[in-house]
Formats: sequence, structure tokens, C-alpha cells
Amino acid sequence: MERLSVVWPRIGSWRMGFNLPPSDLQLTAYRSITTNTTETRSVNVFEYSITSFTCKSVGSRPTALISWNIGSDDDLGSTTTTSTTNEADQGLRDTQSTLQLIPKRKHHNKLLRCVAYAGMNQRQTEVRLIVYDSPYLNGTEGLQAGVSSNVICTSNNGYPAPTFRWYLGSKNVTKDSKTQFSRNRTLLRDASSVFNFTPTVDEHGKLLVCLTFQLNAASMEAWSVSEVLHVLYSPVIVDYSVRRVSSGQKSVAAVLTCTSDSRPLASITWFLNGKELINDTRHHIRHSHSQEDTLRKSRSTLLVYRLSKPDDISYSLRCLATWNP
Repeated sequence: MERLSVVWPRIGSWRMGFNLPPSDLQLTAYRSITTNTTETRSVNVFEYSITSFTCKSVGSRPTALISWNIGSDDDLGSTTTTSTTNEADQGLRDTQSTLQLIPKRKHHNKLLRCVAYAGMNQRQTEVRLIVYDSPYLNGTEGLQAGVSSNVICTSNNGYPAPTFRWYLGSKNVTKDSKTQFSRNRTLLRDASSVFNFTPTVDEHGKLLVCLTFQLNAASMEAWSVSEVLHVLYSPVIVDYSVRRVSSGQKSVAAVLTCTSDSRPLASITWFLNGKELINDTRHHIRHSHSQEDTLRKSRSTLLVYRLSKPDDISYSLRCLATWNP
């Protein structure tokens, strides 16, 4: 009689022949994920502001492949993936994928899905994206000292409409602003805040900050946009001097110096008896520029040379500083 011999595989090798789906799939974000009363998870993000999401597949065989999508859109940003041995079972693998998402307005209220594939098995998890428009400023260009100006801070795609707060340097100037709202095609709120002020020379270089925040988004910190003010101001003659040279010194009869302060730097022109003066045999003009403390100086020096024969002509010399803001 023929004997049938059966050899049973060891437990470990028997298990290695089967694919196992992840025992858990964990999705986290750089910003806090909230869960509402219907168990829907959501996260607040800002348009075009890179936000990091991490999806971890726990305990799969073989190593899980992780993909990301928002509907049919799978070109969401850069990803990095790592795989390690599962601590509880050396025969299983943990896989972690990190997505640097670039949110767009079309992603608003859509589900971001992480899908883990292990052989023929798959598991997925998701979170709803609430996309807010990043605030931006208009009107900070060409500010002139003493001229009333409006700077506009815009924040779109919010619900409810965002609130605004303004700071000039360390001073809260929100009281000098007005806010306007409108409803956009996605039934969300577009909002803008207009800050009216009259810049001064001393406010040049100060930081103007617009803060926006959603009253119903307790987990989201205020978002800000800022701009360093560049305040222009018209030329002022800050120094004018005339120095006569004694007849025993060379051929120069007098040295006239005219200095102006302005932003941007001014151009200085000399006039003789109402007519613009240029370099000639009797006159020589030298220009220079410098920055001292808070002054931006344009300096022009006019050298008047002696004639071989003295004349009795009356001279009226004037310097004029002009700028092109």
C-alpha cells in the first residue's frame, strides 16, 4: 500500500502567501482636522498656500502603494513616501506618504482622498477641504506724503465673510477702514476692506498689516498679508550756501552749493537770470547723491570762474530741485 506523506508549512511561511490590507489608515494634516455632528471631517486651507497632509498605512502585506486624489484631479502637488517594518508584526509593512497640497478654489468643499493599495486589496480615507482665498493688498504703490490714499485688502471665498483688522506698525488702525461684501458664484462671500490714510514721511519703512479670520473657524489662526510702506515725498531745499573765493586763489570767484532732500532723489537745475544754466567757460556744475540718516540728498555745486576783465553785470542765480515720482 502506498503511503501519502503530507508536510504542513510553518505558520510563518503560510502567512507569507497571503496579501493583507492595511489594518488602519490614518490621515493627518498640518492644520487641525475637525469633525462635525454628522461625523464629516474637514480642514481649512488657503488658496495657493502649500499645506502638508500625511497618510499612514499600518500593517499591510505587501508594502502598500499610496495615491492621492480630489475627484478626478490627481496632480495635487509633490509627495514623499517611506516604508518601515511594522512594530507589532515583523512580517508586515507600514507605509507613510506626505502630500504637499497646493489648494485651488476648484478644490473647495471637495474630498481629498488617500487610497492605499496592497496587492488586490485597498483601503481609503478622506477629508473635506474648505478653501479660503489668501488675502492680498492693492494700493500700496506710489504712496505720497500728505496725499490721502486707499489701500484695499481682499479676501474671497469665505463663509461667513471674514472679518478684518489693520495695523500700521504696532498701532491698530482698523477704525479707519470700511468693509464691503458680495456673494460669488460658489455662494460664498467675497470681502474687501478699504483702509484710508494720509501717509507721512515718518511712516516710510513701517509695516502695514491686514489680518483676516473666520468667526466660525475656531481651529484656524488668523491669516495676514503685509507690505512695507514706501512713502514718496517732494523735494525740499535743506541747504544753500555761497562761498566767495579771494582774488589770490586760482581762477574761481565763487562756489555755490544747493542740497535737496526727497524720495526718490531729485534732479537739481541752476538758472542764471531766469535761463537754465549749463557748463560753459564761466560756469561748471557738479552733481552728487548721498543718504544720511533719514535724508536722501541730492547735492549740486556750481563753480563760477573769474573773467580776465571784471564786468558790472548783475547775476541772479537760482537752484531748482525737481523729481519724477
